[in-house]
Amino acid sequence: KAFLIKEAKSLDHMMDHSKFNPYCRPCVEARAQRKAKRKGGLTEQDKICTGWGDSVTGDHFMQTREHIAEGTYYIGDEEIQCASTAVVLYDRGTHELGCFPKATKSAEHTVQAMQEFAGTHPVKEFYSDNAPELTLAARQLGWMHPTSTPGVPQTNGLAERMVRSTKEGGRANLVQAGLSVEWFEFAAPDFCFTKSTEVTPEGGADTPYFLKHEKESKHIRVPFGALVDFMPVPNPNDAQGAFESKTRPGLRVGYHRQPGGMWTGDYIVVEFETFRTNPDAKPSECRIHRTKEMLDPLRLGHITFPLAEYKLQRAREVRDDPDETKWDPWRPTVIPEAAELQKPKDVARATKPDLRGQGGVTEHGRRVRAYKGSSRPPHVDPAVWEGIFSAEDKKRSI
Repeated sequence: KAFLIKEAKSLDHMMDHSKFNPYCRPCVEARAQRKAKRKGGLTEQDKICTGWGDSVTGDHFMQTREHIAEGTYYIGDEEIQCASTAVVLYDRGTHELGCFPKATKSAEHTVQAMQEFAGTHPVKEFYSDNAPELTLAARQLGWMHPTSTPGVPQTNGLAERMVRSTKEGGRANLVQAGLSVEWFEFAAPDFCFTKSTEVTPEGGADTPYFLKHEKESKHIRVPFGALVDFMPVPNPNDAQGAFESKTRPGLRVGYHRQPGGMWTGDYIVVEFETFRTNPDAKPSECRIHRTKEMLDPLRLGHITFPLAEYKLQRAREVRDDPDETKWDPWRPTVIPEAAELQKPKDVARATKPDLRGQGGVTEHGRRVRAYKGSSRPPHVDPAVWEGIFSAEDKKRSI
């Protein structure tokens, strides 16, 4: 138990959440499953693959309609259309997993996803279900395309399992970062890349990235959505002053890769400034940078997830006034106009009952008899009233 609690906060675990940890909040929220109904098993393929491209499998998954982001966003100068679906591809020889969000489920976008996954590496066989988009894309690329049995999902179980793993990993990244679901097109590919750069039990001592590219990726290992400092790409419309800080705070949301999956040395970082006023900001509402200069957060302190911490506090907090902003660091302070400050406040004063001369018990427990015409309230001791109180004190106590 102590080891699992410590591992939940370790850098290795926060990078991809590939191993379920019951003491890790992103794992628990992302991988919650209903009770299993075991009926039948997974139909495995008999072919044993040793090299990249011997056998690739894949499938689509769709985002729900209410969570589909509309419009476009920019990464640097590159305009990208918001995704509504994604192609998940898996190489059985090296165990490389890739996720490629696309705007539509068309054959054209499926071909683009397959080319981004393979790069210049040849693919001997592509195994999938009978989806027309996958069939047409494999035909256009010249990949041999065996298919699963229609109506029997167990015969395409490996691809289905990889889709589920990608969803769980992307969901864990979003929970960990505190970003809205529209950021799935960053979270899911980031999970797949970090998983492919880590040693897996299936791949032995080498990572899937090494088995494909014959060298390891030298990226800085920073969990998805962690707060980092980075240097933005020079922009003549946003020039920094001579004495301003050269770095800005942001959240790391990706590693930029070339077709084939090789890391280019660039990091994808979204500016943190937008989230100060809109914690649920979408990619199209933020400034996203592709930069080589990103500082390792461990050099400057600890790894933190400020957006997730704020949302967790809001989700667990009980407030009588939903508009109260006392402990809300994200919403700007509302400064009233000068005319509003000059208006007299209409505060109704509650009328207190007149108890003078009615007798009762003083503050010190002394009983006092009623005396008609007395100006002393019953809670004040007669000795204090006569010997200590001034005329002003008597007036304030009535």
